[in-house]
Amino acid sequence: MRRAERTTILIVAFVLALAIAAALGLRTAPNRALLDSRRTTFSSGPEGAMAFAETLEDLGVPVERRRTALYGLARESEEVEPDVWLAVLGFVPQRVETGSLFANAAFPSEAEVREVMRYLVRGGALLLAGESGIEECLGFEVERLPLDGGREREVLPPPGAPSLPRAEYVWSAVDPDDDERIIGLDPASCDAPAITSSRLLLGTREGRPVTWRHSLEGGGRVIMLADSRYLSNRFLKETGSGSVVIGWLLDEEPDRIVVDEYHQGFAQGGSLLRAAWRWMRTTPGGWALLQLALAAAIALGAAAVRFGPALSVIERRRRSALEHLDALAVGLERAGGDEAAVSLIVEGLRRRLSRSGSAPRAQGRDVSAWLDSLALAARSREARDSVARLGRIMSERDGDERVLTAATAVEDVWEALRPANRFGTS
Repeated sequence: MRRAERTTILIVAFVLALAIAAALGLRTAPNRALLDSRRTTFSSGPEGAMAFAETLEDLGVPVERRRTALYGLARESEEVEPDVWLAVLGFVPQRVETGSLFANAAFPSEAEVREVMRYLVRGGALLLAGESGIEECLGFEVERLPLDGGREREVLPPPGAPSLPRAEYVWSAVDPDDDERIIGLDPASCDAPAITSSRLLLGTREGRPVTWRHSLEGGGRVIMLADSRYLSNRFLKETGSGSVVIGWLLDEEPDRIVVDEYHQGFAQGGSLLRAAWRWMRTTPGGWALLQLALAAAIALGAAAVRFGPALSVIERRRRSALEHLDALAVGLERAGGDEAAVSLIVEGLRRRLSRSGSAPRAQGRDVSAWLDSLALAARSREARDSVARLGRIMSERDGDERVLTAATAVEDVWEALRPANRFGTS
C-alpha cells in the first residue's frame, strides 16, 4: 500500500471517529435548552412549553406560533373569532433581566396591552399564564408565595383530577402604589371590559386563587393561570398538571390556539446565514460541524502537499510511424477493405518519393507503369527486389495478410530509395 493511500485511510478514519464521538456526545451533552427559562413552545428544555403545544396538536387542536407584535388583534375590518384562543405565556423567573441570556425577550408594551383589551371587548378569548402585564389591566397581579408557605402553597385539584404540585404564585388585587408593576397602567385607563362572572378553577388550601376563568362584558373570556410552571415540560412530564390545564382549554372547545412567541424573543425575519452561524457557535452540534469542517480543511491541505519524491509511473510513448501504419493496415484488413488499403499505401509511397526526388514523378494514375519506372530508376539490387515484391502484391487479389505485407513492402522500398540511400551500391 502506498504512503498516500495509507494517509488518506488514516484521515478518513480520524474524521469518522470524530463524527461518531460528536454524535454520541450530543445525546448526553447539556444544550442551550437546559438554560432557557422562557415559557416558549419552541423550547424542549425543562422550562419550555413544547410539550404543551404538542399535546394540544395530538388532541386535534391546531397550535399556531405568532411571531409578530400584538397589534391588529381587533381590526375593525375583521371579525374576531371567539373560538380562537390567544395564549400569552410568562417567563421563569417571572421577570426577564436586561443583559441576560435572553435579553431579546420582553413584556408587551402599553399599546399592545390596550390592543389586547380591545380584542377582549370584541369577544376574543385569552389564556394568560404567569406574569405578562396584561393581567394588570384586568385588576390582577402575580404574587409569589413564601418558600415556607406550607398549607398556603398546597393546591386543591378539581374533583377527579390527579394531585398537583404546590403552587408558587397566586393572584392578588392590583396595588396602585406598587412601583414594581410591569407596565404601571391604571386599570381604569386600560379600557378593559368589565368582568361579568368568575369561576375559580384552582386554588390553594388557604383559599388563594391560582387559576381564574372570567367571562367579560362583550363576550370575551379569560383563563388566568398565575403559576405558569404548570405548563412547563417538566411539570407536564412529572405531574398531572397537563391533564388539568389542557382539560380547561378543551372544555372551551377551541378551534385553534395562537401562542405569542414574539415577546419570547422569536420575532419574525432575520438572516438565515446569521441564524445558522449563531446556531453553530452556541450548540454542541454546531461545534461538532465546525470541528469536522476544520478537520476536512486540514486533510485537504495535507493531501495537497507532496511529502517526498514523485512516484514513478509507467512511461507512455507514442507509436512510431511504422507501428501506426501496421495497426491501420490490420484494421482495414479486418474490415474487408484490403484493396483500398493497398492502393492508399502505395499512393502514400508514391507521394513521398515524388517529394523527395528519389524517383521519377508519377504520370497519370497507372500504378503499374509507375512501379516499372521505379524499378528502372533503382540503383541497387535490394531496391529492385523490393519494388518487384510490391508489384507482385499489387497483382494479388486475396490473402489474409495482403495489407500488412504491402505495408511492409512499401517501407522496404522507402528505406531502399529514400534520399539517404540514393547512392547505395548493387
